[in-house]
Parts: sequence; C-alpha cells; structure tokens
Amino acid sequence: ILSEWNMRIAVLLLVLALILGPTLFIFRSFIQNTGSYFFNFLQISTWIETYEGSSWQNNWTVFYWGWWIGWSPFVGMFIARIS
Repeated sequence: ILSEWNMRIAVLLLVLALILGPTLFIFRSFIQNTGSYFFNFLQISTWIETYEGSSWQNNWTVFYWGWWIGWSPFVGMFIARIS
C-alpha cells in the first residue's frame, strides 16, 4: 500500500512540475541532454584521468564501492521485502 501511494505521489509531483514549472525548458533540456549523453558516451565511459595527475576518480570509486558494499544487504532485504 505504501509503495502504491509513493508512486501516485511521485506521478502527481511530476505532473505538477510540468504544469506549474517551465515546461518548454524541461522538454528542451531533456532532448538536448539526452543527445549530449549519446554523443559523449564513449568519452565519459572511458574517462580515466591519465594526464590530469589527480586521484579524485579513484577516491570517488573506492567511496562508492564501500558505500554499496556496506548498504547492499539492507537494500537487498528492503527490495525483497517490498516485492
């Protein structure tokens, strides 16, 4: 019941954002950003900072690995419980 209400509220908020917000800007941005994503997909997916000399990407990746390893049992149990 809770997840059904959550989906209804999410759809309602989406419709309200489209009606009350800048609708043309949202649609134009969606189309432009989707095209930009497909155009830059290879560059973004193979970004390794070889010549930058920074370790930001390595630290960020390790952070997310730790985050998901720590939370995966809880997320798995939650998804199994609500399904």
